[in-house]
Amino acid sequence: MYCLYCGRELFKNARYCAFCGQEVDPQNQDLEKTEPILWEYGFFRRCWEHKKGGRWYISDNQNEYDIRQINWANDQNEFLPIIQERIDKGWELVTQPGPGSYYMGKDFDSLGTWYEVRAFVVDFRRVQKNSLSEKEQYLVGEWYSTNEPVFINPFNQNKKIKRDQLIFHSDRRFIYRPRYGNEYNGVFHEEEGDLYLSLRFPMEYDYKCKKMKIKISFNDIDLICDKGIYRRA
Repeated sequence: MYCLYCGRELFKNARYCAFCGQEVDPQNQDLEKTEPILWEYGFFRRCWEHKKGGRWYISDNQNEYDIRQINWANDQNEFLPIIQERIDKGWELVTQPGPGSYYMGKDFDSLGTWYEVRAFVVDFRRVQKNSLSEKEQYLVGEWYSTNEPVFINPFNQNKKIKRDQLIFHSDRRFIYRPRYGNEYNGVFHEEEGDLYLSLRFPMEYDYKCKKMKIKISFNDIDLICDKGIYRRA
């Protein structure tokens, strides 16, 4: 039996869902026919180029949370109607909009440490309306970069040196794990026959926010994008 609210499988004889906390009413559920809910995910995102998201210095009278509060006070009148419009179209909030929705960059100069806003992100989900296309289904799974040579660890012949990794899920989410640096994530979708990756927030050196949407393609066995060439695990 599955929870009607979050789609997770319930423990036997459970009265409440262990994942979302909603009460389970067996009288309203057909134990034989209840199936997990198939979700798809999306997000609302606004990005700022490097050095255009303000320069907020840390002081005794102002910390990072204060900076987030100030930006939210300035931005909420613009963002909330857009978020409500998506809710009206059947999306539900996964993360709540507010000061915690900002992705902050950090730097310093002769005057001290300062923050800038790089992105504002709110996550959504809805019951999957359209099943994955043939191209999207082909993506699902793990892919590893072929650009870097695969060395064998001399102390453990079965352990290979870490490579860039792309993981695609059937709910249209993906994770990008570079060999070095931060992990990134977002959603993928097909648009006019082409596949694209949309990042939730800008990569570390994408100062102009020009790589937020990445086109991908295939040859016979490889996935190709501007991050490199990848082959299924």
